[in-house]
Amino acid sequence: MSHDKLADILSTADAIIIPFPKNEYLNLAMPTKLAYAFRMCVPVIATKLKGISEHVSMMGLEENVIYVEEWNMDSLKDALRKAQNLNIDAEKTIEKLRPMAWEPRYKKAVEIALNINNKNHHEIEWI
Repeated sequence: MSHDKLADILSTADAIIIPFPKNEYLNLAMPTKLAYAFRMCVPVIATKLKGISEHVSMMGLEENVIYVEEWNMDSLKDALRKAQNLNIDAEKTIEKLRPMAWEPRYKKAVEIALNINNKNHHEIEWI
């Protein structure tokens, strides 16, 4: 799926669920997908998949994530109930993603979040 298509699909979500992996190949969080999830400024529900808690902590976005200990219907229902009560500050979330913009995959996610097009790309100073 293209990044643009992924952004279109995620933009309609009320919460983003990062599923528990079924095999070792998927037993790792992809930074790009995590950045896309965060830039939607909705709750992210996940297990402590390798890389997720590390990236979340590094970005300072712990308040945007609800971790589930077990991947079953009861824990997902509970997480969705908690997600309804999260008040995610979109500006604060995007600002916390901005320092990651040096990394090309994060830079693309931040550019999409800020609706930066190629025409004004050079006007943005990435700090």
